[in-house]
Amino acid sequence: MKLKSILFSFFFLVFALLVKAENNYLDSLISLTVNEKNDSILVDLYNKIGSESNKNDEQISEEYWRKALGLATKKVKENRTTYFLGQLANANNGLGIISKRRGNLTEAITYYQKSIKINEELHDIDKLSTNYFNIGVIFRNLNELDKALVYYRKSLAYRKEINDTSEIASTYLAIGVLYRRMNDYDKALEYYHKSLDLSAFIKNEEIAAQCYSNMGVIYLETKEFEKASDFFNKAFKINSRGKNQSHIAKHHANMASVYNGLGKNSKAIQEGEIAYQMYTKMSRIVDLSSISKKLSDLYAKTNNHKRAFELFKEHIVLRDTIYNEETTREITEKEMQFEFDKQTMADSLVRAENEKIKDLKYNQKINQQKTFMYGGGFLFLVVIIFSFIIYQRLKISNKQKSIIEKQKILVEIKNKEVLDSINYAKRIQTAILPSHQVIKESLPNSFIFYQPKDIVAGDFYWFYKKENKILIAVADCTGHGVPGAMVS
Repeated sequence: MKLKSILFSFFFLVFALLVKAENNYLDSLISLTVNEKNDSILVDLYNKIGSESNKNDEQISEEYWRKALGLATKKVKENRTTYFLGQLANANNGLGIISKRRGNLTEAITYYQKSIKINEELHDIDKLSTNYFNIGVIFRNLNELDKALVYYRKSLAYRKEINDTSEIASTYLAIGVLYRRMNDYDKALEYYHKSLDLSAFIKNEEIAAQCYSNMGVIYLETKEFEKASDFFNKAFKINSRGKNQSHIAKHHANMASVYNGLGKNSKAIQEGEIAYQMYTKMSRIVDLSSISKKLSDLYAKTNNHKRAFELFKEHIVLRDTIYNEETTREITEKEMQFEFDKQTMADSLVRAENEKIKDLKYNQKINQQKTFMYGGGFLFLVVIIFSFIIYQRLKISNKQKSIIEKQKILVEIKNKEVLDSINYAKRIQTAILPSHQVIKESLPNSFIFYQPKDIVAGDFYWFYKKENKILIAVADCTGHGVPGAMVS
């Protein structure tokens, strides 16, 4: 037991150091906002911080998406530019994600609809695909699976149009989940394999991990528990290298179901409690409702009726919050008590027939413990040194990354300003050239082929009619693009 505690401490320390190093990039982005005066850069930083922190720190994510929403709204009122409209759409979509995760589905739909309205105005297919996908997730949570499928397919069509392979793989995965919930396991596995093939092609381990996890759920539902465990562990092996805590929590919730199916109640409760604590910390009320019900059933099996009833009440309250059921407290309490008593009676009958005595054996030898302790001490030293080296390298890398990020934003803004100026110059140049209509009136069978190499051109033509005489000039000059246009 001591060895397990020491090893757990080793790996926890390594994980903590690596997470801290990864968070340095987020910290550097936040530090850039302190003295930044350029609103174009600032609103982009706010949205980037919202996205970067979304997986692990929902409060920071919401805070900066709200800052982005406020600043973008202000700038759009001053001057309705495409840049700030795009940033406003991003902020609305981000806040929709937060609201959906907290179970406030009406508010989430409102944010998504605002984002869709802007993205349709901007003809931003990429962002529209995300908006429709997110609305599909809401209908999935409401168990309106046919509606969810409609929105997922809309999203998939957009993503195929722009050939976004990563998002196509994600959408295949989501459609597979819908078919699994419709109990069409063959169709679900078909889409999971489509997603898995694409994720392998683009080397996206995160999507692959989600495919493995969802395949595990199918085998869990078909009561092939060992097979389910294999797929869950495949997913966990990948997810443990990342920093998405929701995937880690989902693994523990899934393993609680596996151990429950195998009749290992104590292990099931242990895994379920880990998931419960993680979902509580992340305010994931949809997942929290599910794990509360699962733990309630497990505690009832082990005769801990007090804890079981507490969790069952929590499940009912969270469920009603999510689905907006309008019931009084008295009716809710009676309903919960009735359902709980019925479930407890059923569990008691099962336990009376199947309960077995399980003995725990602790027979480790003292000499083995000492050997493991010495080996563990050496391992601890190696891990500390190795972790420190990695931490220093990641710290330097993230600092450089934040500097490059700011420079990239500045370059993008300048490029857009230059391109807008050149496009305006084209409008001026077009206005100066003789109109086709005037030439057609004098020369009905004529046509003009005028195709500049760049947006603006150094070549030009001139037309003038005086009485019965027509004067035409076609000229070229050295150079192309902006320099040629200035000479012409």
